[in-house]
Amino acid sequence: MTGSRGKRLASARSIWIGVFFVGFAAFSLSVKLDLRRPDATTKVKIGQSAPEFILSSLQGTQIGLHRTAKENKVVLVNFWATWCGPCRLEMPVFEKMYLEWKEEGFELLAISVKEETKVVQDYLDKRPVSFPVLLDPDGTVAEQYGVRVFPTTFLVNPDGAVEKVIEGLDAYLKYDIEVRLTSPIAPKEGAEP
Repeated sequence: MTGSRGKRLASARSIWIGVFFVGFAAFSLSVKLDLRRPDATTKVKIGQSAPEFILSSLQGTQIGLHRTAKENKVVLVNFWATWCGPCRLEMPVFEKMYLEWKEEGFELLAISVKEETKVVQDYLDKRPVSFPVLLDPDGTVAEQYGVRVFPTTFLVNPDGAVEKVIEGLDAYLKYDIEVRLTSPIAPKEGAEP
């Protein structure tokens, strides 16, 4: 009798563990889908013009979004912080993408939000990147975009329109960018071929 009771308890425990994992997976999927909605929590939405900003890089160069967008096929604007774990995971991936595609019309603007220059520089001294790292020390640009979570990424086309908003990590971002870089850009309305 003790053996069959033990088996029933183990079976019941397995069922509860299974129910927990199914529930957790459903919850996680729900959150992920909610964050990917076009009307996610950011102020700037898909299809809208990305607000212009001009920020200083760590090297002191002034970089503006609209000019950068006009000069490239795809601009990835990434809001991040040195203390953000997911941001730290993305940076090496971004570096590989940047090195692979910078000659093909890809630009990446990594905007450090509300951090001191020394903190950002110390971080990048240990984990260097070749793409521009911009400073938003008071968070004005992040607020303008409605950034609420780190990382938050916007894909911007040459016309300055937002094509994608990502809150958190996106395993398919590399493929989205690759498609945009390899697809022919439709001529602007009224432009001559």
